[in-house]
Amino acid sequence: MKIIRSHRKTLALEISSDASLIIRAPKLMPIFLIKKFIKQKQNWIIKKQNLVKLRNQKIKSIQPSQISKEEAFQKISERVKYYSSLSGFKYQNIKITSAQKRWGSCNAHNNLNFPLRLSSAPNKIIDYVVIHELCHIKEKNHSQNFWNEVIKLMPDYKKYRQWLKNNGYSLK
Repeated sequence: MKIIRSHRKTLALEISSDASLIIRAPKLMPIFLIKKFIKQKQNWIIKKQNLVKLRNQKIKSIQPSQISKEEAFQKISERVKYYSSLSGFKYQNIKITSAQKRWGSCNAHNNLNFPLRLSSAPNKIIDYVVIHELCHIKEKNHSQNFWNEVIKLMPDYKKYRQWLKNNGYSLK
């Protein structure tokens, strides 16, 4: 358990990637109030810690992919070219990165970035991420207009987006 005090007004609980508890608390809050809060949230804490431990076990059991950046570039750029020709969205460059928090990005110059780990995803998931980033060429936000562009290219995108939320952690 780790307590981080700051200029906040409320208490917050966080379960870290190693399943340890982090408490964010106001600077002057007495420790007895923090302990009381932890006791009230004990069931939630245990449930979340167990989920993180289970997720970590699944990750350890998955064999790491030995795909190279060149292979990933080949695989992903093929999908980008295909969907670019379908949509008419013109990109500048494609780059394979080592990003761990994002599935892709599109900058103001229409350069597309994809993490190496995406190449180990099922093809439909790669297609969803590619389409998502290509649509940012037209809409640089997540407005309804953006999602309308995604739907034009992949009407069932929501199930692939959900797959990433549920299983993306397993892609290494």
